[in-house]
Amino acid sequence: MKNGIGLYCILFTIYTIFVFSPFMLSGLNQITPVFLNLPFTVWYIHLIIIAGCILVYWGSKCCWDSYDHSLEEVEE
Repeated sequence: MKNGIGLYCILFTIYTIFVFSPFMLSGLNQITPVFLNLPFTVWYIHLIIIAGCILVYWGSKCCWDSYDHSLEEVEE
């Protein structure tokens, strides 16, 4: 494992809290639509998906070892 796994765990914990917050805080589902007459949770879900993709991409580049690298070591 590379450096940064501790930061990744902290960011993943924060991400998990944000994923479940619309279900824990019912007030978020009652926010009046502002843009394109879509509810707040529609935009919130899209933002959470983008944040999750960025988090996984960052983890793959900075925190996790490459699977291909371990295969190269086995073949040699």
